[in-house]
Amino acid sequence: TANSDTPVTALPGSNKMTALYRQWFDEQNLPWNYTDFSGRSDYGPFLAEGIVAGGLFSGADGTKTLDERNYYDQMLGQGMGGIAG
Repeated sequence: TANSDTPVTALPGSNKMTALYRQWFDEQNLPWNYTDFSGRSDYGPFLAEGIVAGGLFSGADGTKTLDERNYYDQMLGQGMGGIAG
């Protein structure tokens, strides 16, 4: 989800980019989770100017919940789901 102050010109393309990533991961039967599109990263200035942005996020700022870890384990194999906090 983009910040409420993101220019409306950036929203349709950014939403489409998100849908394309989601579709690809679903087609490959790979797990994924939503994360806030907060503008804190290097894409923030692009969004602020109304330029479409999107991409993948490694999750380096946080730790998976036990439910998320179990979800990834189920999809990727035992021990492949990472560490829960």
